[in-house]
Amino acid sequence: MMEGYNHLTAAIASRSELNIFRRYLQLRVRDLLYMQAELADLEDELVDLIREDKDSGDEDQSQFHRHYLLLRYAATGSPKSHQRLKTIEIRQKLKEYGMLSAQVQSELYIRDPSAANKPVPTRRGFVAIQVSA
Repeated sequence: MMEGYNHLTAAIASRSELNIFRRYLQLRVRDLLYMQAELADLEDELVDLIREDKDSGDEDQSQFHRHYLLLRYAATGSPKSHQRLKTIEIRQKLKEYGMLSAQVQSELYIRDPSAANKPVPTRRGFVAIQVSA
């Protein structure tokens, strides 16, 4: 005889009406807000690195903000590669943020499809989601 999770798993798998799972929407929204804060910090760090590179006095490094190939081929591990490494870090975080954002918006729509959950543009690139209470 099966007990515990094995029994529950078998019951849920055999009867679709038993498919009940928590969505953890509050945790997802909190994580999304944390990721926004992380991205804002990363953006500030990147702006500082760009400024430092422009003011470096190095012929190539001072042009990173204009010439991607110079930035791309900066020696990994050297001080010249910091801007590129920060960009890669931001890219990964944006990918995570995009996936979580899509999940949260989907969950909000499932909760209240009549609200249509249309994004509302706001200042500084944020998007507000209209959700009926």
